[in-house]
Amino acid sequence: MKAAIMKCSILLLLLILFFNVAQAEKSEAERRIQKEFVVKADGFLSVDNRYGKIDIAIGESNQIKMEVVIKVRAGSDKKAQESLDRISIDISQSGNRVSASTSVSSSSGWNSWFGSDNVDLEINYNILVPADIFLELRQKYGSIFVETTNRDLRIDLSYGDLRLGDINAKLSLEMAYSDGNMSRINNGELVLSYSDLEMEDAEAVKVDMKYTDLVMGSAKRASITTAYSDFRGIDIYDLTYRGKYDDVSVERVQTIDMESAYSGMRIGGLSSHGHFDMRYGDLQVSNIAAGFSRLDINTSYTGVKLRFLPGASFTIDAQNNYCPINHHDLRVSEDIQKAGSSILKASKGTGGGLIMARMNYGELRSNFPLFEVDAGVCPNGKGVLEHRTNGIIFIDNPAPADETVRHKGRLRRATLHACRFQASRRFLGRGYDPPSGLC
Repeated sequence: MKAAIMKCSILLLLLILFFNVAQAEKSEAERRIQKEFVVKADGFLSVDNRYGKIDIAIGESNQIKMEVVIKVRAGSDKKAQESLDRISIDISQSGNRVSASTSVSSSSGWNSWFGSDNVDLEINYNILVPADIFLELRQKYGSIFVETTNRDLRIDLSYGDLRLGDINAKLSLEMAYSDGNMSRINNGELVLSYSDLEMEDAEAVKVDMKYTDLVMGSAKRASITTAYSDFRGIDIYDLTYRGKYDDVSVERVQTIDMESAYSGMRIGGLSSHGHFDMRYGDLQVSNIAAGFSRLDINTSYTGVKLRFLPGASFTIDAQNNYCPINHHDLRVSEDIQKAGSSILKASKGTGGGLIMARMNYGELRSNFPLFEVDAGVCPNGKGVLEHRTNGIIFIDNPAPADETVRHKGRLRRATLHACRFQASRRFLGRGYDPPSGLC
């Protein structure tokens, strides 16, 4: 047995050594192309490439400097050179427009000599351009890097990687099966599929995406149309969202207009106005400002949780079917309860903001006021934490183990099990003893 194991080990070692030697003995062929062009302000550059990268950096004004490096590795010098000869780079200038494109020719098809003959190739464009040039870039199976530009940028990328600096004009991006990161854009139109993208800041952006994860920093205006995706926003002034089968989280928003199906929405803070038209989902809005203007809630089969900051005052007009509303601590002017339906008109404080709720088969929960909560052990084991001194349910169904929970408007990772909460003895900065029925 030991002899057999020793023979197998030696054979495996020889195979590894053979593979490494074969790789090391690959022949390489290389070609470099260098071009320079004089362009006027608001010139245009178009690059169409594959199997490599396009790297755009800022150089001298009125000048484009381009270097294309082609590298091919194959099993023999002859095969490497033959493969290199099948790659052509077409670079030309017409007026104030410069274009470059990559093409690969093969008598029996690209896959026949690239795949089966074990040929590796890399085609890289390194380009210095003025900051005031319009750019159109296409890349497949590779990466695109743009340092910055003051003119419109159009990108078509698939199966690659994207890195963008400040785009001080309009960005038109189509990205599929790729990863990306961008700094700041003035305004943009993004079409994303099967991708991951992180962006920092935008003045205005319109996104159409599917099967994509998008993280957005700050934006003045954002319009998101999505399906089967995750969207995370940090600070958005005006958000319009249309989607289905999504997971959406926004830390801070001034106004939001949302239409969704089979999606979850979590908002960490809302300042002014929210419109929510949801089907088969879940809505949680925390830190609603005391001076908010209006909430329109139109839902079916959706749970709704609202958490107001201290001092909030509002009027509520609700007509619901099979959807209970907790209305303790409100001045009720009309409360009609029928089998399966209810009408409620009430107010709190001066009645400043307006809540219009039309809900079917769901639940509306709210808090007045917002308590702090610390992790602890709930002695009654009910799995539901309630404060009913003023009839307000603060939190129910505590998070399962290792779930991200929201605490005071911030997402935090915690290992918590059902019924492992207990109220803090702090209530808005003052000493507070929770009632015995709390936990």
